[in-house]
Amino acid sequence: MDNLGLPMPKRIHEAVPANLTGGVGRAPQTSEEMMVSPERASVRSVSPLQLAEAASAANVQILDVRTPVEFAGRRLPGSFNVPLDRLDPEMLKSSIGVDNEIYVICQTGTRSQIVAEMLRAAGFRRVVHVDGGTNAWVGAGLSVERSKDAGMSLERQVRIIAGLVVFFGVLIGVLLHPVGYFIASAVGAGLAFSGFANLCGLSILLAKMPWNRTGTRTTAGVQG
Repeated sequence: MDNLGLPMPKRIHEAVPANLTGGVGRAPQTSEEMMVSPERASVRSVSPLQLAEAASAANVQILDVRTPVEFAGRRLPGSFNVPLDRLDPEMLKSSIGVDNEIYVICQTGTRSQIVAEMLRAAGFRRVVHVDGGTNAWVGAGLSVERSKDAGMSLERQVRIIAGLVVFFGVLIGVLLHPVGYFIASAVGAGLAFSGFANLCGLSILLAKMPWNRTGTRTTAGVQG
């Protein structure tokens, strides 16, 4: 097995301590063993339907970590927006508190997973990640809100820019220089990688553009 050169399993440094302190077949012996630090504790995940049920029962904090443009275009009722690149856990502590339950959501579940783990490490005790994000929420037939002045979605911007680069890359390859083919193929490879990794570098770059950083009211901090 050593000769296979396999990578270390993901999050093994979290799984091993958790199993040692509370694994199957061994009950915690002391109060210290029963307490797992925020850095070690895993983040609980729920489906959109489970979130909808929880939201209908009581006021819950739903943190949307997408860009303001994405948030304006389609969002969960009652959610508030703090984009990933502007997130400050300490500021959230003052407005929400570490003991209140907070559900974290993005478009597909990638950014929200990052933020959920970040908040747990910062001391938030009841962080819940929403599997599948707003895409899964809409797929489940649940209602959304939209702003009248919502701009072009980030996903649509990525498709337009990637398509134009591929088109002009091929055009340059045909009319001017073969380097155009390389440009087009590089974009295609990047799109394929983003599909496998579920992380798009172009969307991250576009999210930092001025037109994607404004356009909706960002509400932070809500009921205690």
